[in-house]
Amino acid sequence: MTNARSAREWTLRTLGDERAVAKHFVAVSTNAAEVGKFGIDTANMFGFWDWVGGRYSMDSAIGLSTMIAIGPEHFRAMLAGFHAMDEHFRTTPFDRNLPVLLGLLTVWYRDFFGAQTLGVMPYEQYLKRFPAYLQQLTMEVERKARDARRRHRRPRHRADRLGRAGNQRAALLLPAHSPGHDAHPLRLHRLSPDPQPLGRHHDLLLANVLAQAEALAFGKTADEVRAEGTAERLVPHRTFEATGRRR
Repeated sequence: MTNARSAREWTLRTLGDERAVAKHFVAVSTNAAEVGKFGIDTANMFGFWDWVGGRYSMDSAIGLSTMIAIGPEHFRAMLAGFHAMDEHFRTTPFDRNLPVLLGLLTVWYRDFFGAQTLGVMPYEQYLKRFPAYLQQLTMEVERKARDARRRHRRPRHRADRLGRAGNQRAALLLPAHSPGHDAHPLRLHRLSPDPQPLGRHHDLLLANVLAQAEALAFGKTADEVRAEGTAERLVPHRTFEATGRRR
C-alpha cells in the first residue's frame, strides 16, 4: 500500500487531476470498498477467491503484473503448463508421478540423510529468478503450516534459521552452522525446448546439465581419470567422490 500511495501521489503531481487515478490504475483485490476509496474504478478490479494464496499465487489474478510483462499469449501458455501438471498429478500412478516422487525424495533426504537444505540450480538464464521465487514460496508455506490435526504450529520463518549462498542463477539454502560433511541435495533445472534456438547451444547446455548430474551422482575414480590419459600429477585434482557414496 505504501508503494501504491506513492504511485498515486506521483500520478496526481504529474497529471493534476483526481480522475487520473480511475483512468490509469487497476487493482488486484477482494476489497471493493477500499479500492473505490483509493480512487480506482471497481470495474477495473481483478478479484480472486478466498482460497487463493498470497503474493506468490502467480497463476491467479495476482499474476496480473506477470501477464502484462510477458503478454496474454505467453501467460495462457504458462496456465496451460500448470493445468497439464495438475492433470499429471491427478491421474498418474505414484511410481511415475513427478510431484509425488519429488515429495518422497524430500522425505528421503530429510529423514534418512538428515538434510536440512535443498539446492535449486537452474541451467538456464531464463530461470535465473526461479530459486528466489521458490525460496519465498517455501518461506510462506512454512510460516503458515498446520500439523496433521489442524493445529497451528509455532510459526517459523525459514529465514530465521537458514542463510543463503549462491548468486542470481543458483541458490542453495544452508543452515547457520553446517559441517562440511552434511548432505545438501540439489535439483538441476533446464528448459525444453529452447525458447531462443541458436545453433547447437541448447544441446551443449543440456549435455552439461546431464554431465553435472552424473558427476555429482557417481563421481570419478583415479583409475577412470587415468584411463582418460590424464598425467599422474593431475590425477588427485580430477578425482572426486560421488555424493551418493558418502553414507
